[in-house]
Amino acid sequence: MSESLLPALPSTVAEVATKNLPRIIQGNEIAIKFLKDIQETPITNDEQREVAIGLLSKTKAVCDKVDLLVKEVVGPMEDFIEQVKSYKKSIDYASKTKDGNEYTKARAIIEAYDQAKAKETERLRLEAEFKKKQNLYKSEIKEGVGRRMVAMIAGQKKNIIDGMSQWEAKLTLANLETSFDKLANQKPSLKQDKYDACFALDFMSPNKGLLNPTDTQAYMNELKQEYPFDKYNTEYVEAVAPIINEYRARKEEIKKKLEDIQKASEETRIAMEEERKAALNVRAQEGMKVVEAEQAAGLEKVEHEREMDKMNAEFTEQVQTQDLEDGPSKNVASFEDNTHYLKPFAEVIGACALNPKFPGIMKKNGTDYIDAVQWWLDQYASYATNNTIKGIAVVKVAKTIIRKK
Repeated sequence: MSESLLPALPSTVAEVATKNLPRIIQGNEIAIKFLKDIQETPITNDEQREVAIGLLSKTKAVCDKVDLLVKEVVGPMEDFIEQVKSYKKSIDYASKTKDGNEYTKARAIIEAYDQAKAKETERLRLEAEFKKKQNLYKSEIKEGVGRRMVAMIAGQKKNIIDGMSQWEAKLTLANLETSFDKLANQKPSLKQDKYDACFALDFMSPNKGLLNPTDTQAYMNELKQEYPFDKYNTEYVEAVAPIINEYRARKEEIKKKLEDIQKASEETRIAMEEERKAALNVRAQEGMKVVEAEQAAGLEKVEHEREMDKMNAEFTEQVQTQDLEDGPSKNVASFEDNTHYLKPFAEVIGACALNPKFPGIMKKNGTDYIDAVQWWLDQYASYATNNTIKGIAVVKVAKTIIRKK
């Protein structure tokens, strides 16, 4: 560091002090005498008051002259001290200046990064939370579609079982050949509208903004890939084919039964017909039970897939947030309603006062209130024509008016 940059001590301080100090002391003595005269002389009339005001005016004039003499002595020293202090002010980490210093400006760079990081962390956290809710909502849609698919296939199987039972019940020797010819040419297939109905969203809870219409349609298309029509059509055909083939194979058996009924007496024929229809009903019920067991197993599988999807949603959120770190932050308090602040403000003051870290309401000098408290007291004193608050003292202080002569 160049020596020329070092602050220089004022060389004339001793000389000026030697010249001014006697005059400063003399001025102090004169002013003290004026003030003592006022203090030691009771004021009992306006003339005495005017004399006292005149002495105060003279004291002020002496004080102004003394102030000029003091500044001539200490001014250069204060400038020197301020210059020396400036080397600390620029790097003072405890600085409370409004515009800050080099240290606070540097710290602000770090804080800006921390805030940006905290903001980004919160964004990612909210994004992960939204994604989780979205995935859970999708799992709800998928479960609903899955349940409908299971119920639809089960319903179609029950329909074919019931339909074939009714078909057999209506068989007679007269229509037997025609009916079996039609059965031989029958090619069962799943109706497209039955399949499409499983993807309707009328079973869903409110969307709550989790999926817009475009995203919803895209997800339904994904589900149609997962639950393809061809797969369920094949499942339906494979379920129906054995039932139809069994009926085709029973043609001679059914024909023989109908011939026996026709040969029997009228009374026996009625009993045999009722027995035949009862047997058909038992066969149909047994088939229904098989389908219901298959449906229960299918619904259990759908429920298991829903639980797995929920676990995946939780896991995905954890993966997205496990590396997020909370950066440095601070709490900022505000009123929820700025027009209704009285009760919450009083509670805030109470909470602060009860906190062991609260510094109190007095300044370091121990005689003045901190500015925040003094401001409210001054506001109240200006409004209080009749103080009614217990614990608050409002004292009238006369204003001293000095008239110029």
